[in-house]
Amino acid sequence: MATVLLLGSTGLVASSIILNSLSSSAAISSIYTIARRAQVPHTKLTPVAAIPPAPFLFISALAGIKLYVLISAAGTSITSHFAYQKIKAELGEAIKEVRFEKTVFIKPGMIVGTRDNAKPFDGIWWPLEGYWAQDAEFIGRASIVAGLEAVAGDGPAVRNVGHEDIMKLGKHAAAV
Repeated sequence: MATVLLLGSTGLVASSIILNSLSSSAAISSIYTIARRAQVPHTKLTPVAAIPPAPFLFISALAGIKLYVLISAAGTSITSHFAYQKIKAELGEAIKEVRFEKTVFIKPGMIVGTRDNAKPFDGIWWPLEGYWAQDAEFIGRASIVAGLEAVAGDGPAVRNVGHEDIMKLGKHAAAV
């Protein structure tokens, strides 16, 4: 059974990962989290730390990690004129340089779902769900399935999971 460290565990996708997939998976023994807000308690869940909103500096010196799953974004490019896509691409390249045994990049389009703190225009993306937008729960489940497949030795050293794979893995992962 696998142990999971989930960083940023109270956002829309990560909370879906914990509540709907990791916590019910027989393949997962324990979940450790670092979050900005309080989380829904669960027997497998152990909050490691609570951090203030928007820390200015993040330093990681984790060692021994064999598999890295990053929830990135569709359309990332180092040459992008949009900061979000450019930063996500630069982060992806830096992660590849670490040379984990396996690296999985989850690349959703717009993320839809029900938020506790709804943002303006949240609901307008629902009609685009599937190709341009993916539900947070599907993204979360796809992240777990792709990660567990990598743990089992399946797939390439670096795997990109785009919208079609997110939908496929998310649908078939209801019983992860």
